[in-house]
Amino acid sequence: MAQNKDYERFFMILENTPAQKYLRANPFTRTDGVDFGGILTKKMFFDSFYAESRKSSELLEEVAREVKESPESIIILQGYSGCGKTTFLNYLLNRDFPHSSIVDFERGIDNTHSDPIRKKIQYNICDGIFDDMINQEFKTMRCFVKLFFDYFDNFHVISHSLDTEFQMHKSVCKIEEIMQNRGNYFVKGEKSYRYLLESINACLDSLNATQILTFYVLWDIASDIAFDKRVGNLFCFDNLDNVDVDKTKEFIKYFAQFWINLVDVFYNLKLPPKFRVELSQRYGFILSLRETTYARLTEHLNDLAKGVFREFTVSDIYSLQNIISKRKSFLSGNKGLSERCPDLYHDVSVLDRWMRNEYIEKNVVPLFNHSYNISVMTLCQISQKDWNRSYIDEYNLLEARKNKKFFRGANAVILKMIFEYFKEKEFFEKNLQLYDFGADAGQKYLFSPARLILTYLSNLRYQCSFYQMVKMFENIIDPKDIADILDKLYLLRYSSWRHLITFDKNPPSDRSGLQRQLDWYNNHLPEGDSRYCTFEITPAGKVFLKTMASHFEFYSTRLSRGRVRPLFLKYNLEFDAFTSQYRFQTIINRVYRAVLECCNRLKTADESICQIKGWTLDDFYSSDLVFSDPKRNTRQFHGERLIFNHIGYINIYRQYLLSMDAEHPKKVEWNRILVDFISDYLGIYERGDCTKSSLNVRVAKILREQIDKIKETDYHDFETPIETEDYKKKFF
Repeated sequence: MAQNKDYERFFMILENTPAQKYLRANPFTRTDGVDFGGILTKKMFFDSFYAESRKSSELLEEVAREVKESPESIIILQGYSGCGKTTFLNYLLNRDFPHSSIVDFERGIDNTHSDPIRKKIQYNICDGIFDDMINQEFKTMRCFVKLFFDYFDNFHVISHSLDTEFQMHKSVCKIEEIMQNRGNYFVKGEKSYRYLLESINACLDSLNATQILTFYVLWDIASDIAFDKRVGNLFCFDNLDNVDVDKTKEFIKYFAQFWINLVDVFYNLKLPPKFRVELSQRYGFILSLRETTYARLTEHLNDLAKGVFREFTVSDIYSLQNIISKRKSFLSGNKGLSERCPDLYHDVSVLDRWMRNEYIEKNVVPLFNHSYNISVMTLCQISQKDWNRSYIDEYNLLEARKNKKFFRGANAVILKMIFEYFKEKEFFEKNLQLYDFGADAGQKYLFSPARLILTYLSNLRYQCSFYQMVKMFENIIDPKDIADILDKLYLLRYSSWRHLITFDKNPPSDRSGLQRQLDWYNNHLPEGDSRYCTFEITPAGKVFLKTMASHFEFYSTRLSRGRVRPLFLKYNLEFDAFTSQYRFQTIINRVYRAVLECCNRLKTADESICQIKGWTLDDFYSSDLVFSDPKRNTRQFHGERLIFNHIGYINIYRQYLLSMDAEHPKKVEWNRILVDFISDYLGIYERGDCTKSSLNVRVAKILREQIDKIKETDYHDFETPIETEDYKKKFF
């Protein structure tokens, strides 16, 4: 890489930069100083840090094609917070659209104004007019005045509908007057910049939103003509989420009509006919916003708007592994940065190693709804905690074994650190009820309502209305509790986790949450009414269901008041004289007892649901209330998931211990303890202490035969696994 002064300055700053700031470094935001005070330029970023993926490349081609081939469309880029919308937008413009204008709503927004978006656009126009008057000798202004008055001379019909009371006409005349009397804006030979800006602003204040947008485009056309450039521009409105959502709704309302009117304006400008036709193909608009904001706008999209907007999702197009790997390579490949910044290089290398584990990237990044920022900040905090250093060292040893079975133990070490972090943040508090075990005082249900609601949403695989949700759980979950749980699952979006559900239409707009929806339901508002909100499960919700809810380490984390190490740590091989048990024995015993209680509670709850619904057990099993994995075409009752997932985890731990070079008597003792635990878990299923499906009958039979075979050798059999290939393929 050719080095220059910009890079040298950047290298110097890196010597005192923490990993989470370096890994989030980009020139598009000033949040937390991740643009390094402007030292990290867009060119440096795209040359050295941008990591394209297959998904981002495919989406780039799709959006670029839509802009070029469907010029009358307005592009919506929507996605989860922190997923890379701004980065994608800038890369799109940098590569395919060199002539573009970005109206960035990250800062400088006055939400007390009646129309903050319109006001922000006005400021952009004022800056352009001001610069033209001060530095460009009115070249654009002269062209603009000519263009504008030619337009109005020949287009009386649209001028009447677009230019109410000829406000645009009056504003242009006032600006022209400023241009002609520019001497009034110089005091004692010096330019009075503030007075000039205030005067320009005053000229535009009377324009409504549609008029100010039209003014913006006409000014851009005039600028291109004045400087003999190819006329055309892609206007982008980024970070619209920072505008009050009700005011963004108003913006969306008038924006579609503005664009349709503008196409008519293009066709009637006093310009060569071919050029007029091409103008609509040379101009385009992109709006970028979060999926939660977009959900609030869809209810206001009338047929006109629906015909104009084209939606693209930018939620999961970037690979965290690719990004971190590229940033690690930058440190190792430039002027000895890895030696100059040893702490930074070490911390980046830790995350780089984690992300090379395919399981971690597939389960951890979606756990944060593909938010690159939140993923990086959380993983950096976790990896840098003193008490996690031993975890990381042992993860490295487990991962270095290159044994696919033991990878599950390595993966669990990372997950355990995340579970502990979530516990510290109180995400598992009982009022959210994300867990199925423990009869806490005042606990209302024998199951986790949140887990059951998420299971239902996951199985639907399409939008669910509030009416549909309440109706489904009638007499099973109190409607007030449904509203409260949905609110809490959604409000996790403000936390360092992410929301487990997202709204597609009519999300809660104030602190009352879904109370209004509940009132409508209680007052018998019919099912199909469009005022009901609709929602769906997020990637974070899906990972919670698939990975967290039945994981041994999730139970271990929740059951302990303090911090309990992951099962696979060597620390747990120590014998605790106080309990007269190995530490791993204490951990497994505590989890087993909780699972036994949980399965009994769930069985009672399942029987109650069947009675309420008038279902047989087979009806319940085939319903949307039972966890289903469509990719593997399998489903399990939750109690079964706990039993067989934990059996699989303990069996791999057993095989891991038996692979160690330990004395023979100790291996026999470990084998006995772990085989007996597996036998106890299997007994829950065999006795019918949980709701059973026929899916695991054959699996249970094989596991019992393997257990008996080991016991017959007085636990000296270290070779026989307690597992089935068929089960591993389906559930591991």
